[in-house]
Amino acid sequence: IYLKFPAFHWMIFLIYCTTFLDNTFNNGLPVRGAINYGEYYIKKNCFAGKPIIEGYEFSNRLEFSGCVLCKRAEEEIKPFVDSNLINSFVVKYLSPLKNNSEESLFLLNWVNHGVEKSFDLRQSLFDAFHAHNKVIPDSALNKLNNTEKIIRYFILNDEIRDQKRSA
Repeated sequence: IYLKFPAFHWMIFLIYCTTFLDNTFNNGLPVRGAINYGEYYIKKNCFAGKPIIEGYEFSNRLEFSGCVLCKRAEEEIKPFVDSNLINSFVVKYLSPLKNNSEESLFLLNWVNHGVEKSFDLRQSLFDAFHAHNKVIPDSALNKLNNTEKIIRYFILNDEIRDQKRSA
């Protein structure tokens, strides 16, 4: 069935991932992650394979809370990005990485669509980053600031897409 409807399966997977990211963030656990594609092995609770290792290593390069698509996942999903099924979930963005570098990547738009303008994003970020008695060093402020910029871009991107649909 995957071969007949790959865009639908990607959409279901992306819905799951965006829900996971939204829930972890809203419960005070801003996480970083990467989606990869390829062959892997599962035995009981053990996962192994090149895409898992690459995804883990890539996620550790991120200088923000969120999720990116690794190159192989990007290649698999690219044919569907312009479809209405997928384009609300992935956004191309010049993404901040460690060592003050940036790379144009597909990010998972995990922000709850329809965020109200009166929403205090900055306070929400501080709440999530400091939840559960976490002490955030000054070095983590860069991640918080980058996450804020990305979320603001997601919100703007959603508004532009909505305006195009209603025109």
